[in-house]
Amino acid sequence: MTLTGCASSTPPSRAPIPANLASPCPEVDSFTSTSWDDLMKSYLKLVIQYSECINKHHALVGN
Repeated sequence: MTLTGCASSTPPSRAPIPANLASPCPEVDSFTSTSWDDLMKSYLKLVIQYSECINKHHALVGN
């Protein structure tokens, strides 16, 4: 009997997702060079992009 008052309540609304968290992760650049230096630069760029994307994901889902 005491739970019937809760049945008519509305569910809590979700806060809007900030635009910086809702944006998709960037596309991975293709790599066509044969230079080891270019490969390392491309790899470091990819690691940074992944890190930024995973940080956005964690901020959004709280993990």
